[in-house]
Formats: sequence, structure tokens, C-alpha cells
Amino acid sequence: MKTREDTIVKTPLRILLLEDDTRDAGLVQDVLEADNFVCDVIRTQTRAEFLAALHDDSIDLILADYTLPSFDGLSALMLASSARSDLPFIFVSGTLGEEVAVEALKIGATDYILKTGMSRLVPSVQRALREVRVRAERKLVAEAALGRHEAVKVKTPLRILLLEDDPQDAKLIQDLLETDHFVCEITCVQTRAEFLAALKRGGIDLILADYQLPSFDGLSALELARSERNDLPFIFVSGMIGEETAVDALRIGAADYILKPRLARLVPAV
Repeated sequence: MKTREDTIVKTPLRILLLEDDTRDAGLVQDVLEADNFVCDVIRTQTRAEFLAALHDDSIDLILADYTLPSFDGLSALMLASSARSDLPFIFVSGTLGEEVAVEALKIGATDYILKTGMSRLVPSVQRALREVRVRAERKLVAEAALGRHEAVKVKTPLRILLLEDDPQDAKLIQDLLETDHFVCEITCVQTRAEFLAALKRGGIDLILADYQLPSFDGLSALELARSERNDLPFIFVSGMIGEETAVDALRIGAADYILKPRLARLVPAV
């Protein structure tokens, strides 16, 4: 059953659409409007048109095909990330391989929808708009806190919830972060019950998680974290995570994934 939040959307929803196929552009709008969205679509096909439209402050959302005759979606994503990093960016494409999808999600795409699976478009847009609202609310809270404490210059600990069953790997992660001047306060857990209890206690800034543990797994942890605390960044730090799994994780809401043989990427990711 749809909630009021799902059905009542800002009127109109201003969409910047990068699409060269008129029929596909019409289909995108029809799918959204069939689900009670009121859409005001600005359709572009070239880099110049897309860049000009980005300067429109009333845009709420970007939908983009991946391959166009004179432009491409990945370049559009990088332009949007530079000019309007606040805007959700969803690929709606007929051609997008897993490797490209992983790269796009890591650069900043919110999601990707295959044109053969357009039933995913509405839930993806709804999720993206909810995340925009959450970020805006968090920003207001942070600005208010900064106003209250702007005179206080204290380096507070980075409070990390770490899902990891190997003590050596847990210590290596902490050592890497503290070598780069992070002050870390780490809660290390190994089971679902421990992870859920730590989430409910609060006082966490970041989640780092192995993918495979004896009695629990990182993807289940990510889904739990999204349901309990969807404001927390979630980064996989794992020795084994395939591309298909990585795509699923990034689409569900993981901020990044780091392979343990490449831990040099951990600090930039955090």
C-alpha cells in the first residue's frame, strides 16, 4: 500500500532528462505520471544543452541515457557532480554493463535502471527524493550545531561501527586510519545481534563492514543499517566481493567498497 509520502510529490517535479530517443523520453514521463508524479521535463541531447540546463536551480532530478550520438552519460554524471552535486542522478539506459555501473555508482550516480526494467524507475526516484530530504535535514541540524559550537575547536573521535571477525584486519584498519591523523573510537562486532544492538545504541559516524563472516554477512548488515540508520555512510572492506555483488551493494546504499589487498584506498573513501 502506498503511503502519502510516496504519492504526494512536489508539484511539478523538475527533471533534467538526457535522452535522444523521443519515444523513450515519452515512456519515462508516462511511467512517472502513471504513479502520480507531476513532471516538468527538460529534455537535452548534447553536452551544451545539458550543461546549460544544469544552471537551472529549479531542477530536482537528473535522468540520463548512457549512450547518445554526441555525448555520453558518464561525462554527464561527472559534469553534474561538479556543478550540482546535490542533484540525484539516475541512469535510464538500454546499455550499461556491470563494470560501468559499478564505476558510475562510485562516482556518484544514485542508481541505474535498464530500459527493459522500467518498473524499477518509480521506486528509484522515490528513494532518491527521500535521500535528498534526509540530507537537507541533516545539513540544517549540522549548521545549527556548528552555530552553537563554532568557538569550540576540539578534534573529536571518529566513531566507527566495524563488522569484522578477524582481529588482525580490525587492527590494520584502525592503524591505517590513525596513521592519517584520524582519532578513532571503534566498536567491533561479529554477529547480527551485536551489529543491531550497536546501531540502536547510536553514537556512530561511520560503518565499515567485511562482506563474509561465519554467522552473518555484509549485505544483510547493509540492509539493516539502511532500515535503522540510513544517514550513516556504509563502506565495505572485504577480501572477497565480486562485481555483481558490488553493484547490488552500491545500489542498495553502500558508499563504497574497498578490497583488503588495496587498503590504500580506505582513507580517501572515508
